[in-house]
Amino acid sequence: MKLKSTLLCLLFLSSLISFGQSTTLTTLVPDSTFCTGEMIEVSFVTSDTFVYDNIFTIELSNAAGSFTSSTVLDTINNQSGGNYFVAAPLVTAGSAYRIRVSASNPGYIDTAFTNIRISGIPVVTFNLQPNSFCLLAPAFTLTGGLPAGGFYSDSNNYVSANVFDPDLSGLGTHTVYYTYSDSLGCGNTASDQVEIVNCPIPSIITQVSPTSFCPGQTMTIGYITSDPFFSDNIFTIQLSNAAGSFASPTVLDTIQAQTGDTVTYPAPAVTPGSGYKIRVIASSPPVNGIPLGSFTIRQQFAAPNVQLTALGDVDFCLGDSVRLQLDSLSFLSTKWFRNGIAFNTGNRFNALVKDSGLYVVTFTDTAVAGCSSGADTLLVAVHTFPPKPVVTASGALNICGSGTVTLTAPQNASYTYSWTNYGTAITGETTRTYTADSTGQYRAIVARFGCPTASDLIRVNINPQPIVTFTLALDSFCLNSPPVNLSGGLPSGGIYSGVGVTSGSTFTQSGLGVYTITYTYTDSIGCSGSNTDQLEVFDCTTTSTGINNLTAENLFSMYPNPTKDVVTFVTDKSAYCSLRILTLIGEEVTGNSFHQQMSYSTKDLAPGVYIAEITDLASGAKSVKRLVKE
Repeated sequence: MKLKSTLLCLLFLSSLISFGQSTTLTTLVPDSTFCTGEMIEVSFVTSDTFVYDNIFTIELSNAAGSFTSSTVLDTINNQSGGNYFVAAPLVTAGSAYRIRVSASNPGYIDTAFTNIRISGIPVVTFNLQPNSFCLLAPAFTLTGGLPAGGFYSDSNNYVSANVFDPDLSGLGTHTVYYTYSDSLGCGNTASDQVEIVNCPIPSIITQVSPTSFCPGQTMTIGYITSDPFFSDNIFTIQLSNAAGSFASPTVLDTIQAQTGDTVTYPAPAVTPGSGYKIRVIASSPPVNGIPLGSFTIRQQFAAPNVQLTALGDVDFCLGDSVRLQLDSLSFLSTKWFRNGIAFNTGNRFNALVKDSGLYVVTFTDTAVAGCSSGADTLLVAVHTFPPKPVVTASGALNICGSGTVTLTAPQNASYTYSWTNYGTAITGETTRTYTADSTGQYRAIVARFGCPTASDLIRVNINPQPIVTFTLALDSFCLNSPPVNLSGGLPSGGIYSGVGVTSGSTFTQSGLGVYTITYTYTDSIGCSGSNTDQLEVFDCTTTSTGINNLTAENLFSMYPNPTKDVVTFVTDKSAYCSLRILTLIGEEVTGNSFHQQMSYSTKDLAPGVYIAEITDLASGAKSVKRLVKE
C-alpha cells in the first residue's frame, strides 16, 4: 500500500514538470490609447490549463515600460485565459506603458508585452456670467466653459447649438452642462445653473425741443427708459400727424440700443400744424413710449433772394484777406460759419476773412410770418508761400574772361519760375535754370498758386582777362655773366618764369642759347594773363663771331624788337657811339656812328637773328644785343 502511494506521488510530480514545460500564456490589448478611468480590455489565452489554485495577475508598467515597480490592475483565480476589463489608473500621461499577465501556479510571465498610451482627464470648468435672465429675454449664447472648444447641453433640450432659449425653459433654475474633449478624445464635463425670472417691463418717455420748427430746422428729441431693454431691442422714433395721431406715423429713425438717448433730426416738410408729437417704441420687449406735449411745424415760404459776395479775390496768399458781405441787409437774421464752426457773432452782414475754408451764411427773413430762410456759401482758398529756394551754380561765380555759369532753382511740379537781375525781371526766363553770361546780382523767384518766394542774392562777376605785355629791357648776355633781375613785364607785380629763372624775377644762365621767359600777372580778383619774350646767351670771347673783348655793360636799348622795317637805337652816353650789325657767324652787315639815337632801316635785311654791337667811342666800352628781323 505504501509503495502504491509513493508511485502516485511520483506520477503527479512528473505531470507537473511536464505541464510547466509546455503551457504558454499570450496577452492581447485590442486598443492602444486610453483616458484615465477608461476600461481597458485585456485578453489572454493559455495553451493549457493551469493548476486549480493558480492566480493570474494583470500588471501595468511605469511610463518608461519597466515592470520593476509595476501597478497591479487586477488578480484573477482561474486556470485558463479569458477577456477581462480593468480601469486605466490615474498616472502620468505617456505613450510607453505596457500591460502583461503573469500566472502563479505554475509560475509564468508573458513577455509579449502590449504597448498602450494613457492620457489624463482634462480639467473642465463652467462659470456662466451672468446667470440670471428675464423670461422675455431673447435666446442667448452660452459662454464661460473652459477650455474653449467644447459644447453646451442640458437634459430638457432647452439648449440648441450652444444657445439657451428662456421661452422654452420657462421660469425656474436649470442645469446646463459644458463638455470638452481634448485631441486624444479624453473628455470631462462641468455644470452650472441658469435662473429664468420675471422682469419688470421698461417704460419710455419722449420730449421734443424747441416747440416750434421750420421744415429742415433741427429737432432735439430726448427719450428716457425706466429700465434697460434686451440686447436685441430696436427703438423706432415716430412722428404723428398734425392732429397728434400715430395711426399712420412717419418713421424718423431706428436705433438698436437698450437705454434712452438724445438725438437730433431735421423737421420734415409736412402739413403745417401745432399738434405734432414724437414717440419712441421698443421691440424687445414691445413697449409704446409716452410723448410729453406737442409741437408746431410751420409753413415754409420761398427763401430770401440774398447772395454772399466777396469784395476782392477769394484765392490769395497767406497774410492777405478779403471781405465777404451779403448783398441785402433788410429784415435778416444771420449766422456765419467757417467749416461748420460759428464765427463773426458781432457783425450780421459782413466779415473780413484771412483763412481758407468754406464760408456759409444762413439767414432768416424776419418780416415773413412763416418760415423763409436760406443760405449761401463761398469757398476761400489761402495759399502759403513756398520755402525760400536754394539756388545752385554749375561752377564758379567769379569768372575770368568770357564765360558763363548756370544757376538752378529747386524742381517742383507746382512751381512757376522767373529770374531777376539787379531787381529787374529778366524777360522770357520762366524755367528753373538761367545761364548768366554777364556780371549781375541774380535771384530766382518760385511761385505756387501765385504766391512768390525769392532766393538769396547770387552775385556773378564776369571779369576781363588782364592785358599783359612783356619786352625784356636786356635780352642779350655774354656767357658766364652774373645773374640779373628781369624787368619789362606790364602791369607790374607779376612773376617771371622759365629755364634759369628763380625767385620769380632772377635769371641765371646755364649755358649758350636762346631762353624763353614768361611773365604772368594776376589781378586783385584772381584773373591772370601772361606774355613771353626771349633772351640769348653768347660766347663773347671767341673769334668766330668776329667780336672780341666784349663786356656785359648795357650801353643801349633798341625798339621795336622784333622789327619789320625800322629799328631805333638809343643810348644815354654823351659821346658818339659806333653801330655794327653782324650775322650770327660774325659777318658785318652794316656799320655807322650816331650820337644818342639813330633809326636804321631793316628792309634790306633777310628775316632772321642778328647781333647789334654798340661801342662807346670815348671809353671803348662795348655792348651787344640780339636783333630779330621778321
